Amino acid sequence: MKKIYYYIGILIIIILFVTLKLTNTYSIEKATDHGDFITYPNQINIESFNEFITKVNNHSNTKIRITEYSKEGEPKINDITYENNIITLHSYYPNNLINKKKKTEEYTELYFETIAGNKDMYLINTNTGAKTYICQIRNTNAER
Repeated sequence: MKKIYYYIGILIIIILFVTLKLTNTYSIEKATDHGDFITYPNQINIESFNEFITKVNNHSNTKIRITEYSKEGEPKINDITYENNIITLHSYYPNNLINKKKKTEEYTELYFETIAGNKDMYLINTNTGAKTYICQIRNTNAER
């Protein structure tokens, strides 16, 4: 009888895990509908990134969500806020139920490095000079 309760308990846990996983997905469609700038597998909503760069260059408070999907389809979200010359980055993995790895840090500089001819890699710096990768842009006209 104890074995039956054990197996029923395991089955309930599996069903709950699958249900939570299916209802807690952040799909490309959902990200696009929310206006996220998606960098991989395809660039979507590049205009929102261009606007963000322009506002930062003009020292205007602004924010953006940059979402990048892995080859397996798992999203990584970077919520970036520029306010009073401080850049705040919140990074996390919304579909990972066990380990979301939410990270929040403050930065003082947004800049780019040109790589591979037509690609710009955007990074942010701390006061100590530590670099953090934000995203890579292909064929963009974003203001620098």
